[in-house]
Amino acid sequence: MRAQYIEAIDMVPPIYKNSIFLAGGISGCDNWQLKAVDAFKDLPITIINPRRDGFDVGNMLNSVDQIKWEHKYLSESNYIMFWFPDATLCPITLYELGKCLTVNKLSNGALNLYIGCAPAYKRVFDVEIQSMLMGYHRPIFKDLDSLLTFIKTELT
Repeated sequence: MRAQYIEAIDMVPPIYKNSIFLAGGISGCDNWQLKAVDAFKDLPITIINPRRDGFDVGNMLNSVDQIKWEHKYLSESNYIMFWFPDATLCPITLYELGKCLTVNKLSNGALNLYIGCAPAYKRVFDVEIQSMLMGYHRPIFKDLDSLLTFIKTELT
């Protein structure tokens, strides 16, 4: 079986029961999502990637569509992976993590959240403490490969 792949801003219904949203840095950082897509490509899961080529952040109509798209698929995914690269602070990703941690706490752990921060990410301490205070019980990984391996193990 091969994973289904949905990239922003495709409006395609997931074909698998399980879907994973790749939350994390997009602007100003490496395309780490390629590594995640490759890691999950053979699993029966829908991979939802908010990164897209040619996105013009200065075009407000494009930005509105992107935000709506991310909100929809982030809300509908039952697995959410957060990766905080060290090249940027990822303010929107921090916001999304806070939202997901709150939803997860209110739903008694119904979401499958996975978090990783590059060792040099400037807010790693904040992510660790805030996640702990919200009852997050999984490890927070310090490298992308370990995070992907852990998620893949849980999905198989």
